[in-house]
Amino acid sequence: MAEVSLERVTKVFPGGVYACRDISLTVRDGEFFVLLGPSGSGKTTLLRIIAGLERPTSGRVYIDGVDVTDLPPRKRDVAMVFQTWALYPHMRVYDNIAFPLRIRGVPRGEIDRRVREVAKLLGIEGLLDRYPRQLSGGQQQRVALARALVRNPKVWLMDEPLSNLDAILRVHMRVELKRLQRELGITTIYVTHDQAEAMAMADRVGVMNQGVMAQVGSPQEIYDNPADTFVASFIGNPPMNLVEADLDQELPRALTPAGYIDLPEDLHRLARDRGLSRVVVGFRPEDTALAPPSGDRIKGRVVVVENLGSDLIANLEVEGAIVKVRVTRSTAARFPPGSEASMIVDPARVKLFNPSTGKRVDLE
Repeated sequence: MAEVSLERVTKVFPGGVYACRDISLTVRDGEFFVLLGPSGSGKTTLLRIIAGLERPTSGRVYIDGVDVTDLPPRKRDVAMVFQTWALYPHMRVYDNIAFPLRIRGVPRGEIDRRVREVAKLLGIEGLLDRYPRQLSGGQQQRVALARALVRNPKVWLMDEPLSNLDAILRVHMRVELKRLQRELGITTIYVTHDQAEAMAMADRVGVMNQGVMAQVGSPQEIYDNPADTFVASFIGNPPMNLVEADLDQELPRALTPAGYIDLPEDLHRLARDRGLSRVVVGFRPEDTALAPPSGDRIKGRVVVVENLGSDLIANLEVEGAIVKVRVTRSTAARFPPGSEASMIVDPARVKLFNPSTGKRVDLE
């Protein structure tokens, strides 16, 4: 187990393309840390820099307090699980798992003990004589995990290891993987573009966007208090609603052509004191309710109600944009598609963002 620290890491590819830009980060000893972001955000490049497969243009990498920036991957005591699992097709499962020990010259008896130990831990002891082609996707993924674990690494690095599994198996395996990591206490850095996967597995999440670390925090912290409009729109299913509006300079509310949204008084005062006349109002679908059209509250038309099984999401068209509202079955029956409705937002749950910078107003 080990702490992993990055100190102002930047990676520039030929042509001046920044994959990572001035990233400083500490992953705690024994933590399950998820790097989350869309394709091209720099998360895999950052993972490869930690592994030693890429060299940073500038900055330093520390593992367990030791500067490993100039060390090759084999000297960093990390193990990496790739998206494709990368099993050797001509080797049995036993030999695939044993391979990293053999190339390090570990005695045969010790290899056998450790291979069988990790195979039992992952429930694949009955597969040791099979070849990868004889395994299901979930079994192959377990073999790849076993090959990474058998070395007893300080750090476990994973690059979208569940993405090739079907949806049901992926949900099952993320529970198993999280359970295994907690039991072993291995510091784990896990890359994914799937925010549901990140929220379910992580102790903390680092959200990346265009090579920059947009926010680091617990899943709940990032969900409740996104640092900017990118994080707000990326985290959550459905994501946070974002509505651009004029700031009322007298009353604590934001004004749109379709009506107003109430704001917390302290947040309204802060935005006004900072000279903002225009704001982006953020609010979650579950913090919003539908009511019969009335007064000056935002009005719109229900265009469709999505039935997600456990949730019903009403899609309200407001001035050509869609606002999503989580509703009960009785509310959905009262406001079928085509009906008009007012939207009431819980002011205590509202977030305000600067439309020029995208940053949350109380962070600027």
